[in-house]
Amino acid sequence: MNRCANVAQKASSSVLAFCRDGKIQPTVFCIYRQNLYRKWIINSRGYANIIPSKGDIVYGFIFELTQADERKLDKFEGKEYERTNDIKVELVKVKDSYKKGTVTALVYIDIKRKKDDVPKDEYVDRINMAIKDGLKEGIPKEYFDKYIRPFVPER
Repeated sequence: MNRCANVAQKASSSVLAFCRDGKIQPTVFCIYRQNLYRKWIINSRGYANIIPSKGDIVYGFIFELTQADERKLDKFEGKEYERTNDIKVELVKVKDSYKKGTVTALVYIDIKRKKDDVPKDEYVDRINMAIKDGLKEGIPKEYFDKYIRPFVPER
């Protein structure tokens, strides 16, 4: 059995994580859609955040992390973001024989800074690379146009 299918069957596992800037190299990835009324923003720290927002969605990549990867991510995200393992996401595109379905993912959310702001300059290039990857993998261009481009100029 491949690793993504194995993880997808363990919906209560916390080894799936949404990664947004390429600092962790993925072992496995799938594309997810989170339909429970959230949206992607840049907050006052200049970095991405996911906030409650009725009628909105979030697309992103899912990675299977090792414990060492989780420790690196915990250190990188720091205490500014709340670490939560209870965000349910729908796998909408999976590689090879991986199974579509709903899984629980590890997500870091800044619960204090929920207002729109501008991205740090160094972050713009990383998000543009993520947009290119997302388009290549099938995330709808309309999603990027509506949610990401208002914050992140094309370079």
